Amino acid sequence: MNSNPIFIIQRLSDFYTRQNNNKTLVLFTSSGNAVEKLIGFQLLDVRDNDVFSIIKDLSGKLSLINIENAIFIVNNQPCLFIQVRDESTVYCYLKHLGIAIAESLKSDNYYCYI
Repeated sequence: MNSNPIFIIQRLSDFYTRQNNNKTLVLFTSSGNAVEKLIGFQLLDVRDNDVFSIIKDLSGKLSLINIENAIFIVNNQPCLFIQVRDESTVYCYLKHLGIAIAESLKSDNYYCYI
């Protein structure tokens, strides 16, 4: 039986950019450079408290396919950041790795049809 854990990630709701020689992460503003617009992902429900090593492993895997990424701490949790232009590629690759991606519902009408 396969005992690999299933990881769930969620995209952070805000956009970010880097400052101070790429060492500081700040919220993206409309006056910012769109090329430097970043999105972040955080792990959800990790029981073994080894979030940083999991994020670091994902970062390494993205680097293998030439996706520029960085790890920053947001709300006391390590998060993986990528450029917006790579979002579709990253989603496909994470799904290929078997990682579940949580999506936010943006509607006031939550109906389930069976």
